[in-house]
Amino acid sequence: MGISFRPFNGESDSGLISRFLVDAKELGGNPHEDPQKDCAAYIEHVAAAQARDPGFAAMMLDDGEVIGFVHCFPVKAKPEVGFLTFDYLVPERRGKGLGAHLMDYAVRTLKTVSAGEIFPSFSRS
Repeated sequence: MGISFRPFNGESDSGLISRFLVDAKELGGNPHEDPQKDCAAYIEHVAAAQARDPGFAAMMLDDGEVIGFVHCFPVKAKPEVGFLTFDYLVPERRGKGLGAHLMDYAVRTLKTVSAGEIFPSFSRS
């Protein structure tokens, strides 16, 4: 298994991330009222984070196949605090311990910008 990460690419990855968002909201029992609008707004949020550092949003790959996504960022006014905004693993890869790679990526990325405290900016069900 060759787990790796690459920066999110707005042109090629937006449709996939939109599907991840819709799936995650449905799993949580909170489907989008307007998925296109919500997903477009989220993609803009990701682009803003990447303008600060391309590593703040990354696709997780296994031997070149996209199997997940992670988005994190430090708080501008308090860079020692970081947030894990969204992490996602495709359904067929869940339950195999791969989610730990998403968390490790977020922690490593945030530590490179001195974020010592990391919080989820969402609540999981």
